[in-house]
Amino acid sequence: MATSQTNQNLFLLAGLALALGGACAKADVDTSGSPGGSGPGQGGNGGGGFANFGGLNGGFSPLPCANDVCEDFPAAPIVEAGAEGVEGQFSGAGSDGGGPCIMEPEDGSLFPSNWLRPRIRWTGATGPVQLKFTAPKQKHELVVYTTASEWKMPKDMWRSLSSHARGGNVTVQVRVPGGGTSKARFGISNVEASGSMVFWAAKPAEVGKMPTDPTVENDSELRGFAVGDESTVVALRIPDIEQPSRTQGGEPRKPRCIGCHVATPDGQYVAFTDHWPWNSVIAGVKPDVRGKPLPSMSQGGLSALNRPWGGMMAFSNRHWTTGDRTMVVSSSLQNPMAPWATDNNKKAELVWYNLDSPAPMDPKFTVRGVQFGVIAREGDTRGAASPDWSKDGTRIAYASTNGGNLDGRLEKGATDLYTVPFNNRAGGPATPVPGASEADFEEYYPAWSPDDQLIAYNRVPAGQTMYANPNAELFAVSVRSGQSLRLAANDPPACSGKKSPGINNHWVRWSPSVQSSGSSTVYWIVFSSNRGDIPPVKSNHANPQMPGGSLVQVSQLYMSAVVVNENGVQTFPAIYLWNQPTDTLNTTPAWEAFQLPPVL
Repeated sequence: MATSQTNQNLFLLAGLALALGGACAKADVDTSGSPGGSGPGQGGNGGGGFANFGGLNGGFSPLPCANDVCEDFPAAPIVEAGAEGVEGQFSGAGSDGGGPCIMEPEDGSLFPSNWLRPRIRWTGATGPVQLKFTAPKQKHELVVYTTASEWKMPKDMWRSLSSHARGGNVTVQVRVPGGGTSKARFGISNVEASGSMVFWAAKPAEVGKMPTDPTVENDSELRGFAVGDESTVVALRIPDIEQPSRTQGGEPRKPRCIGCHVATPDGQYVAFTDHWPWNSVIAGVKPDVRGKPLPSMSQGGLSALNRPWGGMMAFSNRHWTTGDRTMVVSSSLQNPMAPWATDNNKKAELVWYNLDSPAPMDPKFTVRGVQFGVIAREGDTRGAASPDWSKDGTRIAYASTNGGNLDGRLEKGATDLYTVPFNNRAGGPATPVPGASEADFEEYYPAWSPDDQLIAYNRVPAGQTMYANPNAELFAVSVRSGQSLRLAANDPPACSGKKSPGINNHWVRWSPSVQSSGSSTVYWIVFSSNRGDIPPVKSNHANPQMPGGSLVQVSQLYMSAVVVNENGVQTFPAIYLWNQPTDTLNTTPAWEAFQLPPVL
């Protein structure tokens, strides 16, 4: 872990609301059909750069090679099918510039040493290309000839290279006949990443389908994978879910939406907000409990989950024991004795649910102080949305907002990040987060880092909508210093023709653990973005909010790094997760210690 002195000196260098049945909350999916945006970025730290990856990362030392010379790269070129005989077109040294646009890996990105093997992907070239790789202590360059537009490093080669080149840079060159050459470098961290990811995969053409359509349950699912997996598995489908939800009239019904989700502390279950009227649901993702309700949940806990007009939720492993199985949720329910009134866009409170509570006399009516209670936010009279619980269980970060809390989304209105003590469910003074409570911006979707030192969040200019906004960008703030930083992961390759703001970078989440060595601390993040070159998809469904159907941007998942040491903070460009499906809209990732079926 970073030393206390390092922490004290820490500084940072300069919803698919209508998807798949009317409104599955908070997916932040842009249906405008416009992939671009306007306006300059909000500063940053100049990207990943190449300031000594080895010095910035602790963890494992590189494995030695015989005589300090490694032979992970073969001496002979790799010639792919269809590229036989093209070597002669690449004679001479070539010339810098004029080469293809290297989309993956982005220049300056940083890979965990146990990550998915690198994929090299480029645009702007047809016909044969030459790839050339150099890395520290390698006896040979790796040379590849191909006529494709992408190339994946072989698994065995990556496994060996990533163990020998930890803390170093790998340079890749993409060259076309005639000499035009582009270059990119990526680092291999001394530390690994841990845990698994579960994300919402939705069919973009089905955005806008009415929730009464019985086929809506087949239009999205939760998919997942562990670090290093090369494909994904189904974690949960709507037909699997056994816990009943409720209609607006209070009658039991099957859940209809599965989008925004968080893990329970044991990693075996996920909680999510169902469709209208926004009840909460918990269902298993571990193979032997897939779809099943939480086994320890009482009838009182089920009544709490069935309360309507809820939003995002949060858990803490410090409050996940028998008798104290607590969930915190943003709730717009105004009157528990008239719960089915249409209150979903009213000011929300932070509310705790006791999932171990006794059953109320009538399961439709919960009792304050028994099945639920309000967490006091002294000094904050605005609404509360998108809570996230600190890992030590003592504080809750949330978005304090003048806007409504429609199914957990934030409607337009002044919004800042606040924290409040949990204090055994009693709450206490609510405090703006310095650096993330600026009047010129709306700050929302907070996420605590694994050591509670940083909070990542989304930001847009003041007065703009926070839902599916192309101008959304990712930031992180030091809890100790109050210094805020725009993440380099916001920016796609310059040659792609896209830029941020304009690509809806959203829903950033941290990996479940942090690794350190000496004074360096390494964090990993995952987020969703519309930056990819997958064309927008036209919805098959029209409704009043989508007249005539709309083009739906296909969000995809990306990973990046944040590294802290006594010299400051360095953030890195993003890495595309090439193992995810490209025919679905992938968003709201959760990165936790999920217990998932193996990827075969």
